[in-house]
Amino acid sequence: MKEKLLSIAWEVHRCIWERFVHPETNMLKTRLGEGDPLEDCSLYGGFYLACLVDAYAATREERFVAEARRIFEGLRLNATASGIPGFLARGVAEDGTYRGEPSVDQYTGFMYGCWRYFHSPLSGRTEREDIRRFFTDILSRLEANAWKITREDGTVTKFGHLDALRPTRAERLLAFLRAGYEVTGDGHWLENYRQVLAARLHHCRNYTGTPSWVGIQSQVSLQMLIALEDDPEVGKAFVEGACNLAEVCRPQMEALHQVPPGTAKQAPFPFYRSPLFTETIRNPLEAVTVLLLTEEQAFRREATATLDEIRERLDLKLLSFAWALVPWEWDLWLALRSRRPFGDW
Repeated sequence: MKEKLLSIAWEVHRCIWERFVHPETNMLKTRLGEGDPLEDCSLYGGFYLACLVDAYAATREERFVAEARRIFEGLRLNATASGIPGFLARGVAEDGTYRGEPSVDQYTGFMYGCWRYFHSPLSGRTEREDIRRFFTDILSRLEANAWKITREDGTVTKFGHLDALRPTRAERLLAFLRAGYEVTGDGHWLENYRQVLAARLHHCRNYTGTPSWVGIQSQVSLQMLIALEDDPEVGKAFVEGACNLAEVCRPQMEALHQVPPGTAKQAPFPFYRSPLFTETIRNPLEAVTVLLLTEEQAFRREATATLDEIRERLDLKLLSFAWALVPWEWDLWLALRSRRPFGDW
């Protein structure tokens, strides 16, 4: 089983590098063909950076050092393209033009991926210094805008209400602040974390109705908080939230069994009418990630059991969205890791 999963992981890995990583900008494109290839480069570029950290942990292959650095270069471009400190582009084209209108999602992927990379053996001194600066700039801009994500002119973006008191927003602001303190050493961010914690903690537990493409972002935020929180009672609330997310995503993961083998279409699936899907196969694949990221072995075993079947059901050549391929590869490396995702190296 392990050898088969390893073989599939390398197959998906090759597909991503041959088709989705731009050779000059190192931008992980969102999609091929129709649609905007720059839409979610910060979100899935950040997730893919974390994926490469876990790939190295699973294999100790030195190639991942150079590959992670290239993906980080693409993220660095997103963080600097506008010339505005703390403004994160969605993606940058070859000519230097960028896709603006950032969202909570883009910042979540970027912050999480950089945090994982910062603590891994794959990053060097220059990369860690860059991450410290990016975290400082991002948090300073967010604070100046009352924890809202804004356009270049300071107006709030459509999906910019990081300040909202509700699940899928509360844990993200908390994670940004707590990780910001840990990465930069600036106690100002820890003070802000403590100030906003009480009003948000109870929003980090109930994720009923959350689709897994949102759940994966909440899960990585909760995992940051679980790894960093010193108070055991507060940490317990984050663990409960992570397990609740896994329970919510279990039926979405199980929807993979209803995908016909060798299916030729990814999005949408005309044969599948369940509300467990929104637009693409990304939902079930990201649901698997949500379970694998937990510290609960029962969830991890259940999620791992689906991975052998996925390859039989999906035609790799026909997948044209990073939404599907990034979580698929990440799932495989997470399952193959000998240590849990946030354990010691």
